[in-house]
Amino acid sequence: RGALPWQGLQAANQKDKYHKICLKKQNIPVRELCKGLPAEFGTLLCYCRNLKFDETPNYNYCRKLLREVFESNNFSLDYVYDWTIKQQEGSSSMASGRSTEVPEDGARGDVPRREAPPPDSSQEAIQ
Repeated sequence: RGALPWQGLQAANQKDKYHKICLKKQNIPVRELCKGLPAEFGTLLCYCRNLKFDETPNYNYCRKLLREVFESNNFSLDYVYDWTIKQQEGSSSMASGRSTEVPEDGARGDVPRREAPPPDSSQEAIQ
């Protein structure tokens, strides 16, 4: 993890580079791209790849797949994400000596906490 197969491709110009990236994305097997991830990610990617250009995705189905991963891993909705922590680690708060470690209870004084949004009708349908 941490890199995608099309990152770092070299080409003579930007148009050729984007063409190479496009080909790589089209030809990489889902199994290879999702290796080491929960099966639902592969299912979601296959579903998305099979959508027609103008077809509206079944968002309830997509959310259901992701919710299954979320619940099976016992994650909690704390609004602290990997990229939030990385941004905090790279921010000036490090220079000021403030800690960016997450306390055991998950509370972070430097990251605003929000209540979970109320479920809408589309979320209720898949619960």
